[in-house]
Amino acid sequence: MSIINAILDINPNAKVNIVGNNIDTCEINWLEGTTPISKNDIKAKINETQYQKNREAEYKPIKD
Repeated sequence: MSIINAILDINPNAKVNIVGNNIDTCEINWLEGTTPISKNDIKAKINETQYQKNREAEYKPIKD
């Protein structure tokens, strides 16, 4: 999951500009009065989504 996707999952109305691809080193510019989201919260959302994708891959749906 990209940084911007994680941010938009947390706040779908966020207006943001991101410079860089690494959450630890990127610069996040919050625009139009968007309340900043901490990098720790963004990292948590990225990890949560990655965990869900991994679980889905491990456990295929049961067909009727």
